[in-house]
Amino acid sequence: NRKKYACIFGHFQAKKYKFIKNARYCTFLRDPIDRLCSHYFYWQYNPDFSNSMCRKLHTENMSLPEFANLHLQRHFYSFFLKGIKLKSFDYIGIFEYFQESIDLFHDTFGIKIENKVLNKNPVQKNYKEILIKDNIYEEILSAQQENMKIYHEALEIFQINIRRTLDGISKEK
Repeated sequence: NRKKYACIFGHFQAKKYKFIKNARYCTFLRDPIDRLCSHYFYWQYNPDFSNSMCRKLHTENMSLPEFANLHLQRHFYSFFLKGIKLKSFDYIGIFEYFQESIDLFHDTFGIKIENKVLNKNPVQKNYKEILIKDNIYEEILSAQQENMKIYHEALEIFQINIRRTLDGISKEK
């Protein structure tokens, strides 16, 4: 006996609910370097030792560049997209355009989301500036090339969808 849900969300591979007929898919992406740094520092202060990658981070006392070069971190977005093309998603949100993304979600699905962001990472800094100062930005960027390519494709689709939504709103007036 399955209950009907308006929306299922979380951190999981896109194909997890592929068995649901007429399901509509969405994803939310963040600049890969900011995502990587946030992930690294979050686990530094809030370790999840049930996660093998977090255990590795701590037991090997990994530096940020070492963490960035882990296979899963280098292929983070493709791991979660798991072969599903970005163009087949009904919605793509971008963290750096959070409010616009929330508005687009509402316009796309008709589901109102209250904009209450609870970021549990105590370290919120300008990561790029820190990486440049520490002379590791280029190394991190190099490790994140695949994620950057996917992110820029997502950003392009997001911008097209925002323009379409704004065009639709202006045509309604």
